[in-house]
Amino acid sequence: MSGKKTTSGKNGQSDGRQQRGERNRKKILDATLALIEEGNLVPSAPEVSERACVGLRTVFRHFDDKEGLSVQMEEHLGDTHDKLFDGGDREGSLPERILHAAQCRDRAYARAKNVILSTQVQLWQSETLRKLWAIKRRNLRRDLHDWLPEVKSLSPPRQAAAETATSFETWYQLRNDQGLTHKAIVAAISEVLCLLLEVEPA
Repeated sequence: MSGKKTTSGKNGQSDGRQQRGERNRKKILDATLALIEEGNLVPSAPEVSERACVGLRTVFRHFDDKEGLSVQMEEHLGDTHDKLFDGGDREGSLPERILHAAQCRDRAYARAKNVILSTQVQLWQSETLRKLWAIKRRNLRRDLHDWLPEVKSLSPPRQAAAETATSFETWYQLRNDQGLTHKAIVAAISEVLCLLLEVEPA
């Protein structure tokens, strides 16, 4: 007789169900993300079901409510979107770092625009999302200080202005309301930071 053991019975069935459940969960999250990035900021459960090619009951089984799906999406995207703000040349003179920081924010916001908008339109109805959004704000503040530690030496009002100048809300207003090009957005953000830090632009 062979000494090998085979997995069978309830444990094997449980493992199979768990694997299928995880695959379906990923399909649902990927489908939700695809719809959001296409501009459907708050896709409905039937729309997610159709895009993911899973039953509507499966969507509801994985996520008890709309908030559950939104929170799972935030966690699913956490590392991916955080990495959009990583990197860049953080050495050099203050004017050079200001320019590079503005360029990095412009690229990251352009890539994550619809996902950020999707989160924002749902903040009012989800305390959990508001907490996650507050964490993202703090992370962006730390990232700004990593780019420009000089900001921490400014007065509190000027620090707040620097954070506002590099925020998504400012970027979106410049891009969508004023219709500026990416080059013009970088120039505008850089100019504000230079004024606050009292340095000539690069």
